[in-house]
Formats: sequence, C-alpha cells, structure tokens
Amino acid sequence: MGCSSQNTDTNQLDDMVRMQEIKPYLEQWDSSKEKINRLSDIEEDLLMLIQALSAQTDIDAVPEPLKGDVKHIKYGSENIAHIATESIESKSIIDAKKISYSVQIARYMNAKRAEAQVQRLQQQYPQLSAILQYQINAQTKNSVTLYNLVAGPVQTQKQAAQLCMFFFRLGNRCKLTTFKEG
Repeated sequence: MGCSSQNTDTNQLDDMVRMQEIKPYLEQWDSSKEKINRLSDIEEDLLMLIQALSAQTDIDAVPEPLKGDVKHIKYGSENIAHIATESIESKSIIDAKKISYSVQIARYMNAKRAEAQVQRLQQQYPQLSAILQYQINAQTKNSVTLYNLVAGPVQTQKQAAQLCMFFFRLGNRCKLTTFKEG
C-alpha cells in the first residue's frame, strides 16, 4: 500500500509542476485575448478599406515602364494555350489588335493555380467554355508577379456585366476589363 500512496503523491506532484509550468502561458493568453480581438477588428476594417479603394482605382492598369513585362496566355474551347509576350517594340502591333469586353474573375500569385482554375471552369461549364476563351495575364510589379484570369470576349458591355454576375454567383469577385485578341 505504501507504493500506491507514493505513486499518487508523485502524480499529484507532477500535475502541480505542470500547472506551474503552464500557468504563465495561460496568463499571457488571457492578457492577449483583447489585443488579438482588436487586431482582428482592425484587419477586417483594413480589408474593407482596401476593397473600397480598389473599387475606386484601376489597379490592373499597367504603368508604362512595366508594359514590357505583361504576358498574355489564352485558353480556348479547344484547350490549347497560346502564349504571346509583349514588348515595347511591338506596342504598335498591340494597339492595332481588336479590344473586346471581358471580365477579370480571379487573380493568383501562382500561374499553375490560375491554369488549374481554367481547367476546372472548362470541366464544370463546358457550354460556357465553348463560347468563351480564358486568358491568364501575367503582370509584374516590384518583382511580384500576379496572374489575372480573364474570361471573354463578349460583344457588349452589358453582356460582360451579365457574365460578371454569373461568375459573382459562383463566388468569384469580378471586374469588367478588356480582352485582347490577336
């Protein structure tokens, strides 16, 4: 019976030591809860401000010095990718291309994710893919490359707005933009 009592005492001592080790962390957590909640609120406010600012600013407009870094990748219903890299020397050719209405439906930091989304859209909506093309427009600024996924072209701005509503209902943020053909 002495061994049983000793084990119980040892277990209680271990529990007390663990509580003493954990107690500072619990106190730190309790004191930090309010700060974490405040940071979360600030983050939500900041996100709302960014969305409001982006609605007022054309953040997709490529500044003149960066126009040489824009790459257009087109995906059509035949599922064939055409890659065209634009340069400053070919600016006159670009200006001569027909510009149509379209919608930007996503922006990715990784080209493979953008391509995977194109594949998903083509599989899930084959009728839509039969009449639309998808472009992935790479845009580099300050050594950060973003890949904008654009769907189109459509004839009118009204059709582009309807297409935008379709993608919005799928959970995508969308924005009217232009579709470069050529």
